[in-house]
Amino acid sequence: MSDEAHGALWEAALLLASTAWLVNVFGLVSVFADNGEAVSFLPVRQVRHTDHGVVNLVPAWVAPTVVTLLAASGFCLVLAAGAAARRGKIPFICRKGSVR
Repeated sequence: MSDEAHGALWEAALLLASTAWLVNVFGLVSVFADNGEAVSFLPVRQVRHTDHGVVNLVPAWVAPTVVTLLAASGFCLVLAAGAAARRGKIPFICRKGSVR
C-alpha cells in the first residue's frame, strides 16, 4: 500500500474496479448453462424469452453491484487525481506557479 493519499486512492480504485470485474464474470458464469440472448455485457444481462414473458438469467444483485463498484472506483480516481494535483505530483495540472 502507498504512503500518500493519492497512491492509496489509486489502489482503492483499482481494487474496486477489479471487484466489479469479478462480480461481472460471476454473472457471466452463472448463465453459461442456459440458452438466452445476451442483452448487455457491462453490467452483464442475459434474458430468455418464454411463453410467460422474459426471464432475466443473471442474478438480480449483479447489475447494481457492478454499477455501484464502478461508480465508487471512478470517484476514487477523481479524488486521487485531485490529491496528486494538490501535492504537485502531476506536472501539467499543478496549482503552483503561473500558467505561462
